[in-house]
Amino acid sequence: MVEIEVNSHCNRACWYCPNSIAKRKETGEMSEEVFDELMRQLKSVGFKGRISYHFYGEPLLCSKIEQFVETSKRYLPESLNIIYTNGDYLTLEKMDALFTAGVDRFIVTNHAGKASPFKQVYDQIPEHFKKKIVYNDYKELVLSNRGGVLEDKIPKSSEDLVPCYVPSSLVVVTLKGNVLPCFEDFHQTKNMGNIMEANIAEIWNSETYKLFREELKKGNRCSADICRKCNNFSVQSEEMYEYVL
Repeated sequence: MVEIEVNSHCNRACWYCPNSIAKRKETGEMSEEVFDELMRQLKSVGFKGRISYHFYGEPLLCSKIEQFVETSKRYLPESLNIIYTNGDYLTLEKMDALFTAGVDRFIVTNHAGKASPFKQVYDQIPEHFKKKIVYNDYKELVLSNRGGVLEDKIPKSSEDLVPCYVPSSLVVVTLKGNVLPCFEDFHQTKNMGNIMEANIAEIWNSETYKLFREELKKGNRCSADICRKCNNFSVQSEEMYEYVL
């Protein structure tokens, strides 16, 4: 899975998100140059996995989101395009345009705070569209302390030596092309490389990255400060990611 930070801004600041207390390290929107380069690199390795368009921003605020989806489908026609969104900007017209562009599924979460207008939109959605939409309430989310950023709000339990397969199944590519091994790394403390300087396959197969993944598979969460403080114990095998689809 590749999660792409197409924009940094979010219109919400939920108490269980770092956006409520901190600012992103990189701000703005991803350039077409960086996005296209990422697509070329993923095509070169025959990528057929899941593509999504978020890190801590709301993807529907990205002015180029439809263009990015179209580009993704052109380069990677067998990939699964999923948009994770709070639904505040997901109108019927926007949904239709994004399905046409190549989105395979929407994961919409009704977050805490002000009620989302998507509640009314959902009732009007045609049944053939509803089959491609997962609509959740934030109370169904498995909350984490985001690598310790929200430790005061969501403390870590006493669990230790728990395997983690997130870095074995997923990469995050930030606005400027930095490659992160985990979606919990809000402050980008574990940067593995940049796709504008090296191919993503080279970054993935580097000795540093491989050692990091292997140590976490063994349950060693002391290899990085973010892992030591993290309370996300939900991904203890590669199969546990199937729920995302």
